[in-house]
Amino acid sequence: MPEPLGLDHTIYQHSPLPGRPDWALPNSEKIAVAVVVYIEDVPDGLPDRENFDPRLWDAFVRLGSASRARALYEYGNNVGVFRILDALDRLGVKPTLAVNSCIPTKRPQLAEHLLGKGFEVAGHNRNAFDYMTSRMGVEGQKTLIDSSLTDLEAWTGERPQGWFSQGFAQSHRTVDLLHDAGVRYFSDYGNDDQPYLVRSEPTLVSVPNQSQWDDVEMMGIRRVPAWEYQDTVIRAFDQLAGESTPESARVFGLHLHPWVAAMPHHIKYVEAALEHIIGTSGVWQAPVGAIAEQFASRSSSPLTIAR
Repeated sequence: MPEPLGLDHTIYQHSPLPGRPDWALPNSEKIAVAVVVYIEDVPDGLPDRENFDPRLWDAFVRLGSASRARALYEYGNNVGVFRILDALDRLGVKPTLAVNSCIPTKRPQLAEHLLGKGFEVAGHNRNAFDYMTSRMGVEGQKTLIDSSLTDLEAWTGERPQGWFSQGFAQSHRTVDLLHDAGVRYFSDYGNDDQPYLVRSEPTLVSVPNQSQWDDVEMMGIRRVPAWEYQDTVIRAFDQLAGESTPESARVFGLHLHPWVAAMPHHIKYVEAALEHIIGTSGVWQAPVGAIAEQFASRSSSPLTIAR
């Protein structure tokens, strides 16, 4: 079968939304909401500029110093993450944690606290400067994925079934390598409003991750005011909720980084956006893995997320 026009890869098939099979959520709810909290830390020394996000290089690492980045992540891990988790607890939100694999050894007290919460843990590279590109070669990328998942498995006792690439960074081989490593869903692409299956066996699910309302992209890099971030998040959610029906659901992801979202001048706007989302009727709030599992259950190769 020839590849559909407009695609230069075989990762997934072109699929216009109006012609897709129904996607119905549990209890006739109409929009799935996932909240992801990123648990990250920076390594000693400077990152490799060839494998680093150029947006963040100018913001945090220029002039040969990464001290600003270290201070931000230090704040996020010592203060901010607890502020976010408290807000999620008050709202009854069950997040997914996208965790750098350095965290259990570098931040043992934080790791112990997080483990006690019982949240879903997904892979998220080794550290916040650890970007994956084609320059690394296949073996380098494979080592990055495998070592990240293995270290998190040693910490939690379960191998993560999900993956969030640091900075959305992938190579053309990443999806194949994730599949080979036993990952069952990933959340790197902002190309849809529904999950979809990628071409692998067993099933690998792509769950959308929209950078347009990402807190780092908006408040960290573009310096958008927090009240404008809140308005953007709410408008995006309301649009998707309005388009969703019991037969054709949408998925909305809110992705939060403690070193940005939990700053004292940001958190009330983040929490207000969450209150609006969770308070809307027809919302199914669930970890990303549960959404991927529910979506894939419609296929002949259902997804099973380890508990």
